[in-house]
Order: sequence, then structure tokens, then C-alpha cells
Amino acid sequence: MNKIINFRRFSSRLGLNFNDIKIIESSLKRKKGNLFLVGGSVRDLILKEKLNTNPDLVCDLPIRLIVRCLKDQKIKVLDVGIKFGSVIAIPKNNPIDITSMRKDIKSDGRHPEIEYTKNIFEDAARRDFTVNSIYCDLQGNLFDPNGGIKDLKKSKIVFIGKPSERIQEDFLRILRFLRFTLIYSNKFDNNGFKACLKFQKKLKNLSFERRLNELSKILVTPNCEKQSSLKKIKSVLQSALESNVCINNYERLCKIERDLKLVSFERRLKFLTRKSKKKLNFLTKIKKSFRKRLVSNLDIYKYSKYKIFKMMQSSEKFLIYDNVLIKYADKQISRNKLLREIRDVEKLEGKSFPVRGSDLMKFGFWEGKKVGLTLDKIEKWWVENDLEPDKKHCLLYAKELPSGKRRK
Repeated sequence: MNKIINFRRFSSRLGLNFNDIKIIESSLKRKKGNLFLVGGSVRDLILKEKLNTNPDLVCDLPIRLIVRCLKDQKIKVLDVGIKFGSVIAIPKNNPIDITSMRKDIKSDGRHPEIEYTKNIFEDAARRDFTVNSIYCDLQGNLFDPNGGIKDLKKSKIVFIGKPSERIQEDFLRILRFLRFTLIYSNKFDNNGFKACLKFQKKLKNLSFERRLNELSKILVTPNCEKQSSLKKIKSVLQSALESNVCINNYERLCKIERDLKLVSFERRLKFLTRKSKKKLNFLTKIKKSFRKRLVSNLDIYKYSKYKIFKMMQSSEKFLIYDNVLIKYADKQISRNKLLREIRDVEKLEGKSFPVRGSDLMKFGFWEGKKVGLTLDKIEKWWVENDLEPDKKHCLLYAKELPSGKRRK
């Protein structure tokens, strides 16, 4: 058996909230429950990397007994996933997922029927990839029923058992296979990838919310930014989106996003679907703000400086960044022009208009609609003067306005 030496100190140094997990373990020990870390936190610990996900825990007690143990020790529990054998424990304001060990009975490709088990091998057998079936107890002992440690160290993402069978249990595993490979390897296991291509059309059977959640992680992985990688997975992306995607210049977009620290999944999705000739079927299934961003076709070069300023003060600022970055990616503007535009719009975002309605009223203006109209005129003048005039100069300008009737 493999073991992580000095586990408590080592794991805490890498960001594991050991004390909170120990509190959970102590509550479960009262019913002789055994607790293990599994998933991303275990992979990070083995690779000696900072933990970048919340820990996932698995216990060999039935889920309702787990809930009772936690509540007996006054630990807050969110039981939103209890019918799937999973809950969220909050020992000290830090949410931690806990799942019962279980085995799958049957599945429709979306949500499997499960049965509780105390057998770690049965629990491991139901998981998707070997690297996701490595368990670690709080003494640092590693349990590896499927050889996941070896695959992890070789940067291999491999299905447990036959890929086609595992995929038919949950078609989301197609996208998860892409994501994990792009994160840890970028070299696709041949059998796994063939199975993904075979069943990719089944992705439409999943809710779009589940598909989008995986795509949001896939498209921001550095390996997915390479044109060669995107070309390989293009057909799967099209099946997931039920839309054609255009990957021309995608690598160019990703590079400038990285350079400017403006990486955005939503912009990348907008870019990939920008030339789709038919209406995107998923638009009705996403948030209104996201939908507006995807379909927006604004051209800031047709907008006034004041209009851009108002957009930069709102959630619409992303539409401006999208516009100039996509124009650059499609070689419609130069890098120098892009950088100038970014600099100019960031300047508009960084300052607040120094005058309020109360300032005008103190200055002698009547309360009412005219105060609002006067404020708009002053603000436009202030923006046209590069946001430089201070409150005093703005009020002096207001005094000269014909609409600025003041009290005597």
C-alpha cells in the first residue's frame, strides 16, 4: 500500500482543510464509519500540487446515517443530493461534499440507480476513470483498486473497464474524458476516444445545463487552446452544442486573452458559434445575460464615447471586450489598435462621475426631472473631456447650461 508521509502537515501545506475533515471523521466514527478523500484533492496530493478544488469525501455508511451522525454533532448539512447518495457538510463555514460508498444498479445514460455498499472495490468500480478511483484516508494511506496512481504519474486518462460500457452509464463521461485528458495529458487514450466519438450524438439526451458546465471547464484549459486539440474534439463539441462551430483563429483569440488576462469561457463559446447559420438551439436554456452576450453583434466603432462609458459602468462591458478581442482574433484590427482600444475603455471604467443630483440641488437647481436631464448633460461633457474635470468644474459648466434653472 502506498502512503503519503506526514500526511497532516503535508496536506495542510497544499491547502487541504484537514481540521474540518477531521471533525467530520470524528462524528462518523461514532457509528464506525470509515472516511476517505477521493477525486481531485487526492490527485493533487499525489502530484504534490496546490489543491484547486474543494475536497470530496466518501464514507462506508448509508447516506441517511451519515446525515444523522453529522447533525448529532451540530454540523450543518445540506441534503440537496441525498437521493443520489450525496450531501454537503459545513463544519466551520467550509462546504465539503460527502458521498456514501455505492454501486450502480442500472442507468439510462443520465442518472444511474444506486445501491449502498461498504465495499471500497465496488465503489471504485462504478467510477469513470482510474485516476478518479484513488482513495486516501486521514493517515495518508492510499487505496488504489484500479491502478490510478500509475496512470496519473504517466499522464494517462483511462476508463475503468470497457469505455463503451462506462459511457452508456452516463453520457456526460464523454465530455469529462475530454476535460480530464486536456488537463492531465492532451494525448487521448485511443480506445476511450473512439468510444466517445461513437456515442457523441447521445450528448443531446443530457440537460444542456450539465453539458454547459463541462464545456465551461474544457474551453478554458490551456491544452484546448491549441488548434490541433480543438480540431480533434470539434465533432464532439458540435454534438454537445447541437451547432456547427468555427475554429479558425481560435488559438489566436486564446493567446491574446492569456496575454491580457481576460480569459472568458463565454467569449470563447461566442467565438466558436459566431458563424453558425442556424439559430442556436440552446439559447432558450441559458441565462438572459449570457444569451445577450452570445447573440450581440455590436460594433463599438459606431458608438459614441459616452455610450461606451455607460456600458463600461454596467454588465455590458463584456460586450465591448468581446467586440475588440474577436475583431483582433479574426484579423480585422492590429494588435496595437486592440491594445489602444483596451486601454481607452479601461480608462472609462476606472472613474466615477463626480456629481450627484444632491450637488446640483445644493448649487441651487430645482428638484425634479430637470436635475436628471442636467446631470446627463454634465456627464456627457465630462466624458468628452476625458473624465478629467472635477466636481467644481462640472458645476461651473452646469451653471452655463440653459436647462439649468436655479432657485434665486
